[in-house]
Amino acid sequence: AFQSPLRVQDAHEGFNLNLRIPDWPMSFSWSRSALTQDSDLSFNANAFDRNTERFSYTLSHDFSEYSRLTFRSDIDQVTQTSGMFNSDIRNQRHRLLHYWNFGDNKEHRLDSSFSLTQRKDQFDSTMFDWSENLYLKHSEEFSTFYNLLVSRSTFNEVDAQSVTGLAGFRHRLYANLTTQ
Repeated sequence: AFQSPLRVQDAHEGFNLNLRIPDWPMSFSWSRSALTQDSDLSFNANAFDRNTERFSYTLSHDFSEYSRLTFRSDIDQVTQTSGMFNSDIRNQRHRLLHYWNFGDNKEHRLDSSFSLTQRKDQFDSTMFDWSENLYLKHSEEFSTFYNLLVSRSTFNEVDAQSVTGLAGFRHRLYANLTTQ
């Protein structure tokens, strides 16, 4: 139950910048927001402050019409105060993706991705993922696929690692009879 009306102040600012450099288009964005909540009471039991700052960067590059690279980085800094409790949280996420079509008719495809996520607050964590996905089209009726995922995560000095693989095929004998 509130003992007086709450006042909320909210402010935002930011910018976006897109650079159209031939073969290397990139964009930058930055924003900041501040939220304050308080009341008319002297002890201010409902006081709350949250400040968020974000930065993002993306980059793309086409090596050819069959090969494309994309990179994205996001960083968030959040500071929050509620009564006597304070928290500072910093999140970072970086992703690198590469797509490559190959073969005589560019019928095969290899997708590679790397992802790193870090969170810093009272419980720090880091996650790294690497994946490879290969698709081979042997004929109009038969194709195979192979997937590999390598993951490593750390949560407050505790490490976990995994390697996952998957392979399969798709065979179409008739238009309405497909085996996978």
